[in-house]
Formats: sequence, structure tokens, C-alpha cells
Amino acid sequence: MIRKIIFYPILFLSACATIDDSVYSPFYFGPDNISIGDARLKVRQFVRENPNNFSVSRMACDSLGIYAQNSKPINYPLSTCEKEAQEYYAEIRSEIKAKSYSANKDNLARQQERIDEEIRQIAAKKTAEEEDKKRKKDELKILLKTGKKQPESVEEASIFYDAKQGEALANSPKIKPDNQFYSMVGMINRMDGDNIFVAQLLTSRSYFKVRIPEKLKAEFEKTAKVNGWFGIVGKYTENSEVLLVLLQSVPVPIFDAVYFQSLN
Repeated sequence: MIRKIIFYPILFLSACATIDDSVYSPFYFGPDNISIGDARLKVRQFVRENPNNFSVSRMACDSLGIYAQNSKPINYPLSTCEKEAQEYYAEIRSEIKAKSYSANKDNLARQQERIDEEIRQIAAKKTAEEEDKKRKKDELKILLKTGKKQPESVEEASIFYDAKQGEALANSPKIKPDNQFYSMVGMINRMDGDNIFVAQLLTSRSYFKVRIPEKLKAEFEKTAKVNGWFGIVGKYTENSEVLLVLLQSVPVPIFDAVYFQSLN
């Protein structure tokens, strides 16, 4: 009788202990006997170390040895582990996306800074080149104006005489010539007298005439060729006419040359 009284309480206590361990204990019984909190930390660590495995949240639970093949503890079931792993992956995706956006934004900002710096350098180089060109032109002009240097090209003669570009006059002569100096480049079409020739522009079928003075005549006759290219600086003194192939007459300007250069 005494044995029975002692035996039943022991069985009762043993049963209670089994129920408490399976339902309320913070531990579960898989291959590793660790707490739920530690298991969650292991899952989170796995996710952080494998951030690209977004679609294999079950792997985060199975591969950690948290569960034995046939073990499904009530206090931290496999479905809960997978759900939390998916949530962790979602957090990681958001972090990666935010970092990627920030990195791209920073890269774009750095690229724009490089582009802006290149533009500044190009502009500074262009400004420096223009200033250097102007300085050299001013120095050359002083040498030419003071007679320390004689013009050796149409460009230098244009500087010496303060000549303007005259191509527009060939296309449309002024009603009254202005007696200003102009620079012209063209092709000799034909002679129109002893010291006058008809020329055609480089850029169009417009014509003009050039009168060669006595002091330039020797150089002109020595170097000039029909259908040959030349450059001049001349004074716009009068208008004339040129008879074209279809016997059409067109008005043209006449320039009295002060500088002639054959470009053949």
C-alpha cells in the first residue's frame, strides 16, 4: 500500500515535467540543445552571411542543425523559423537596395564632379589659348606697325592694314565702295586687262576683280597662274561687271591690291 502511494506521485511529477519541457521551456530538443533566442541569432547570422540566397529561407533553418530530420519542436517550429528567415532576408534586401542607391548616387555625383572639372579645364585651356593668341597678335601688330617686320602672309598683311574679310562683298557689292581694306582668298579665273584679273571665291561661284599695282606686278607675273589659288589684301575702290558664260552680266567689287600671295 505504501509503495502505491509513493509510486503514483512520481509518475504524476514525471508527466508534468514532460509537458512543461515540450510546451513552455525556452529550449527545444534538436541536434543542438540551444535556446530559441540563440537559434534566431544563428538564423540571422546565416542570412547576413548569405545575403543572395533570398529564395532558400528553409536552408537557413535546415543547414544550421537546428532541427533533426524528424524533430519538430512546438516552441520553435520549422515554419516559424522559415518565416523569420524570410523576414530577415527582406531586411537585408532593403539594406542592400538602400546602400546600392546611395552608392549609385555617390557615383553619379563623383562623375558629375569629374565632368564639371573637365569642362572647367577645357574652358580654362581655351581661355588661355585665346589670351596667348591675342597677346601674340598684339606683339605681331606692333612689329608690323613699327616697320620692324614686313608682312609675310595674307594674315600678317591683314593685321598690318586692319583688313576685314571681304567674301560677302563678292556675293553682294555695296552701292558705293567704302575704300576700306579687305582680305580675300580665291582662284584666278581670267585676265581682264593688263593689270586686272577676274577671280572666283573658294566657297561659292561669286566673282570679284583684283587690280595689281606696279610694285606688285613682278611678283604677280612670276607666281600667279590661271585657275591657281591666291590671297590678297586690297582696298575696295569701285564696282565693275563680269560677263558669265550665258552672257549674263553680274556686278562685282574691284580691290586694289596692296599685298598679293600666290597659294599654288
